[in-house]
Amino acid sequence: MGAIIFLVIFFIIVGTLLLVAFYGARKDKRDKTIKLTKENRIENKAVISHAKLYLKLNSLVNFIEEQTKDFDASTAPLSIGKLNALAQDELRSIQKSQELKDIFASEVRKQEFKPVIDNLIKNKPTNWSKDAFFAVSVIKNKAKFIKEEEEFSDVRNEVGEIQWS
Repeated sequence: MGAIIFLVIFFIIVGTLLLVAFYGARKDKRDKTIKLTKENRIENKAVISHAKLYLKLNSLVNFIEEQTKDFDASTAPLSIGKLNALAQDELRSIQKSQELKDIFASEVRKQEFKPVIDNLIKNKPTNWSKDAFFAVSVIKNKAKFIKEEEEFSDVRNEVGEIQWS
């Protein structure tokens, strides 16, 4: 009789331990899947936002370069001050945008994009080609890549051609 009670208690304890181990393993796997899904969602949003902002910045840089290429104050449609103000307003708009928040949610994208945007902000837009050469080069190279890649066709269509004035 004592042996039967001992075996019942033993199997109850072993069964409980197995049940706890099985439940813990399933919970860990589910938590890991949820975490990976969330990280993938954040990274996917960051990639799209990254592409949008590089296309916008490329358009802005090209516009500023075009306007300042052979600048003549008497014939230019916009003054240097207005060009600087226009570009700075656009940079402030980008700083407040959801796209930048999406990029900063991904640590890898943040580390890549932050130096570029910081370099543009601290320099006068009409001097970007000289003072922010690295940032301008990165923007142009990224925009070229985005324009050539098929996976970004939706982003290219969404951003389209930006008209600055």
